[in-house]
Amino acid sequence: AFVRTRRSSISMLPGLARPCFGAAPRQSLRRAARATRLLSASRDRHLSVAAPADLAHVAAAATTSAAASSSSFDIDQLARQPMTSLSLNDLYRVASSPTDEQNLLNAQFVRRELPIRYAHRCAQLRNLPFGLAADERIEHAARTYEQQAEALFLHPKPVDASSKRSFDSLLRSSQPKLLEVPEHIGTALAARLHAEGGEADADADRTQQRVIDTHLDEFFLARIGQRFLIEHYLASSGSSGAEQRPGFSGIIQSRCSPFEVVEQAEADLGEIWGRY
Repeated sequence: AFVRTRRSSISMLPGLARPCFGAAPRQSLRRAARATRLLSASRDRHLSVAAPADLAHVAAAATTSAAASSSSFDIDQLARQPMTSLSLNDLYRVASSPTDEQNLLNAQFVRRELPIRYAHRCAQLRNLPFGLAADERIEHAARTYEQQAEALFLHPKPVDASSKRSFDSLLRSSQPKLLEVPEHIGTALAARLHAEGGEADADADRTQQRVIDTHLDEFFLARIGQRFLIEHYLASSGSSGAEQRPGFSGIIQSRCSPFEVVEQAEADLGEIWGRY
């Protein structure tokens, strides 16, 4: 299965969400191409969910682990837990013909997994180099992830249709706040560039920029996988009452033309750059 990334993923690519990410159009196109190559891998470490049997195992293991450790929220402890690796084929299978039981298992998995992923995003932001982590806008973005992680962590485990609807509603309501994160990061980078005023050593500045780009590339690629997981779950969860689109499992299209995806990505990029 090939993922139709479309606008939802393209808009989250590093250097593209806001012009103040500091990349020229050609540089951003190269970054977009690199991100697209990474997204198309069938076994990406960020875009990887478990098969149906594995989801039951993961949910049971999560319950045991939580009971054995602590029921209180601890962002640092969550950040030390590994994220679950998922493949596109697994994601496609668990959403292709979902039963009520499977939808409930999926909800339990997402409730357990997302706080861990949010904690990792929070840690990435709070470990940005060269003083960026101390910027109030970066800390605001980190706190956004921490708050959303806490809300999901403290939400009761979905055990029936009613608690699952409550969880899905919470998940949907959290997305607008997370969409503000790229703007906070971009504003912090623009302020850093303005503060330097061109006085820094050019070679040192390029070295620092490469390091920052590496950190942010990892952050935004992980964010794409995270958003993919959320949208795929919501599209296949059945809580909205919408029917599955023909040829789709969640948001994964079984017979997708990579050429059409690239054409649409090109049009999206042109629209973004024309807007600014």
